[in-house]
Amino acid sequence: MKRILLLLLLVIAGQWVSAQEGAYEVKGSVSDSSGESIIGATVTLQSDTTATTLTGAVSNAQGTYELRLTACGTYLIEVRCIGYKTQQQRVTIAQPTTQLDFTLEENSVELSEVEVVAKHTKLQSNGNIRVQFKGNPVTKGKSMSEALRFIPSVEVSGNQLLLNGKEDNLIYIGDQQITLQQLNSIPTSMIDHIEVVP
Repeated sequence: MKRILLLLLLVIAGQWVSAQEGAYEVKGSVSDSSGESIIGATVTLQSDTTATTLTGAVSNAQGTYELRLTACGTYLIEVRCIGYKTQQQRVTIAQPTTQLDFTLEENSVELSEVEVVAKHTKLQSNGNIRVQFKGNPVTKGKSMSEALRFIPSVEVSGNQLLLNGKEDNLIYIGDQQITLQQLNSIPTSMIDHIEVVP
């Protein structure tokens, strides 16, 4: 009996320690008002005090997402998707797993124009996304910031380039690292293609 009790105490203590070491996650689904799953919604978790993006994810083919974080506390979660109104929610994370589902409202004003560009976008076998700029009607005559919005999982927010909602991404031309400001100064007509390496 003592061995069983001791084993039970060790299991409970182990779970408590892992929860304290940063095994926190927020997961859930993103759907529209009719209950249909929304694919490709960007879900970001931000600091409640500084509005700095800490982590992010994109909803998958089932409309589900999963965020991992290292500390409990109060955060701001933002969900964005083209064609829907952005939704923000303040949440306090205290448990190892928090379930948060979002229902987004349509934003018909945002959908005044739709262009399909799959011909110029390729998902490579290594998971990289390659977007052709030369000959692509979507990038023609656009600034670099405008053109980057057409790349799946990429978002420009102020001076930040977010990849799957995450900050601190690196930008390279060949083997030279450049800043977002330097990239913005290059005309899109000079770019053959952009490759996104998740």
